[in-house]
Amino acid sequence: MPLNGTVWYPDGKGTFPLIIAVHGNHLATDYSDSGYAYLGNLLTSKGYIFVSIDENFLNTSPYDDLFMLKVLKNENPARGWLILEHLKVWKKWNHTKDHPFFNKVDMNRISLIGHSRGGEAVAIAALYNQLPSYPENGTIKFDYHFVIRSIISIAGTDSQYKPAGQLTHLKDISYLAIQGSHDMDVSSFDSVNQ
Repeated sequence: MPLNGTVWYPDGKGTFPLIIAVHGNHLATDYSDSGYAYLGNLLTSKGYIFVSIDENFLNTSPYDDLFMLKVLKNENPARGWLILEHLKVWKKWNHTKDHPFFNKVDMNRISLIGHSRGGEAVAIAALYNQLPSYPENGTIKFDYHFVIRSIISIAGTDSQYKPAGQLTHLKDISYLAIQGSHDMDVSSFDSVNQ
């Protein structure tokens, strides 16, 4: 899968905390990752590196046929996994001389923000980060172990994906859930289940 995103970062020396944000479901042809520019600009002014991840290709399309709709039905594990794969790239950049982000990222201060399905994705990423292997297939090994300190779920979904048939349980991580009273798609406060 592609690892694309839009990055906002502060000027200056030193290391900066990293915030990864991921959008929710919408038409795949309506790119939303740039819609977090207001947040990227604000957080950059406060000394954070902010990344809005592109997961548009996991969303539905007006051109989907019945086969594609079935494939995308259970894409939530991929959303969480993709976040961790982005973190692997950031770790590599942080240790690569002559890269613009060499020694710029504080990999001990990582936060994840997700909206709607992205809200569930950040919880899945936090869970996968702590697991030794993929819950549905133990032969697929995980070796992430990033220092994810907090996750924020904005009108997040929950339980669309259940790892190995279980609820997504998190431990030793700060968790903030925000729910609007008039969200068009997620009308219940699902993310409170964490």
